[in-house]
Amino acid sequence: MRPPLLALLVLAGCVTSTPSPSSTPSPGAAGEDRTIAGTVAAVDLDPMAYDGDGVVTVETDGGEVRVLLPARYGLCAATYDDWSGLAVGDQVEVRGAVDTRGAVRPCESAEHYFRIR
Repeated sequence: MRPPLLALLVLAGCVTSTPSPSSTPSPGAAGEDRTIAGTVAAVDLDPMAYDGDGVVTVETDGGEVRVLLPARYGLCAATYDDWSGLAVGDQVEVRGAVDTRGAVRPCESAEHYFRIR
């Protein structure tokens, strides 16, 4: 017996549906280097006061990406622009390693950086 045509069309629609526009962009595999550029949407440097990572949320063409700025950035191989005056609306470019949660952390390599444009 052949399945009804309507059931096949419904099934085909489920298989070929595209993700919604609000879905999170693919960050890449953990440990992989990634370069992003965009507009600062949020800045939280308070965790750096107690050795936590500062978090800068960057709005890119592919969606929001969290950038983790290490409290002990002086121990990192990366180069950093002075972020003390960083504000929402600033344009930034960042290269760093993707962590297990999809955030970008500029630190481990001399090729990593955090630049304010």
